Amino acid sequence: MEEAKRILIRADASETIGTGHIMRCLVLAGKLKKHGYELLFLTRSLRGNLDQKIKDSGFGCLSIASVDRAEESRAVSKLLKEYAAALLVIDHYEIDRAYEEQVKMETGVPIMVFDDTYESHACDILLNQNIHADLSRYNGLIPQSCQAFCGLSYALIREEFYQAKNNGQAVDTSAYTVLVTLGGADADNVTLQVLKALEGVADPLHLQVVLGAVNPHIDSIRAYAEASNHRVEVIVDTSDMAGLMKGADMAITAAGSTTIEALYMGLPSLVVILAANQEPIANFLREKNLAVVLGDAGNLTKEAVMDGMEQLRRKDRHDALCKTARLPGIGEGMESLMASIDSLLTRPARLLAATWADRDDLLTLANDKTVRNNSFSQDTITLDRHEAWLKSVLEDPNRLLLVVKESGRFGGQVRFDDLNEETAVISIALNQSLRGRSLAPSIIRDALGMIPARTTAKRVAAKIKRENSASRRSFEKAGFIVAKDDPQENFITMEKEI
Repeated sequence: MEEAKRILIRADASETIGTGHIMRCLVLAGKLKKHGYELLFLTRSLRGNLDQKIKDSGFGCLSIASVDRAEESRAVSKLLKEYAAALLVIDHYEIDRAYEEQVKMETGVPIMVFDDTYESHACDILLNQNIHADLSRYNGLIPQSCQAFCGLSYALIREEFYQAKNNGQAVDTSAYTVLVTLGGADADNVTLQVLKALEGVADPLHLQVVLGAVNPHIDSIRAYAEASNHRVEVIVDTSDMAGLMKGADMAITAAGSTTIEALYMGLPSLVVILAANQEPIANFLREKNLAVVLGDAGNLTKEAVMDGMEQLRRKDRHDALCKTARLPGIGEGMESLMASIDSLLTRPARLLAATWADRDDLLTLANDKTVRNNSFSQDTITLDRHEAWLKSVLEDPNRLLLVVKESGRFGGQVRFDDLNEETAVISIALNQSLRGRSLAPSIIRDALGMIPARTTAKRVAAKIKRENSASRRSFEKAGFIVAKDDPQENFITMEKEI
């Protein structure tokens, strides 16, 4: 299979961390598959994982060991090389910028991340599909070359929801139906807490309780359902959430991705906060009057559930929420995201950390006629001198040498010096195969995105010979401005804040 068609996805699911990461990655994988990509999931063998669901969905799944982040990043890098992957997708709260930078250094493979909590990333594409997502909060957290997609326009809506929303089939209105769905895992069994609270509702209810296959409380919930005063239908691992939402009068749900689906379907909801990262979602829903927020699950009371039920069962409140819940534009920007992925994966050049194995290519480049003419010294570089230089660069934590690869072939270098100073210094040299193709600006931007965690510098400077107008234009396009231009000097200094 050709290189540009394979994507690896790193995500996990378990009884304790929930299923949300895997579920939204499956939606993304389905959309990428339609665009011609082959998907392979990388997961850990955690209790209650969804590996079988991944396989049943038609995707490959590999189990990886993970003793610590550094070890895992090396293992993932090895797999990216082994499978000739063109992109790594990460949806995992424990994976940080250092992990991402290490993978990029070792493989040159671009990275797309899901982010919900405004963390620092060394990624090429970032997706925050939350209802409250704020693009401005990523200033300084992601490389300037990163394409960030924020908000409900980029929400990953499953195909079943598009179909259910757009077909006109009537739904059963003979009973007041409440959909209860509080996450696939629900480790704290908030579902049972809600069911007990609903026993206080005098009128008969049809309760459709959706549980994930990894939920450890399935048996206790089924036992309670049999003894309930209401009609309780326990549904495990449903494949028709859209149909259930269309047939429900209201939902009781967590402030997560299911909230987005409920809004898409125009379903009024009572919302429970199951984790700290759901608080911003709940606050937004409350502020915009898009749902009735019951509060934190740890403080959830029978009275709060009953009061929320009474609110939604009032026709005026129910109708108002039905109207406001139908937000326009949910998921409509997904093709823009897909186009950006396509564009990213057709980039001809990649960056990765130089190794001793690049010695001969680097020496050939260093002695290239054009490179020597643009250097401040035109002397031919000998092998002994080159080896001593390369050894010192690779061992110096104050310096970073990156090589440019195109389809696995050497295409040039980018070097950073003085990384621990206030101003770091960058230089770039491309071989004949990459020159004249307007690639240098994007290569410079990508290189800058790989250094924030390795440097204390506040800015990066490039020293360019005055007659080298092509290099000056490249740095200008990469966002550098002239900081020093002394006519008596043979070079100009261009700088960029980082």
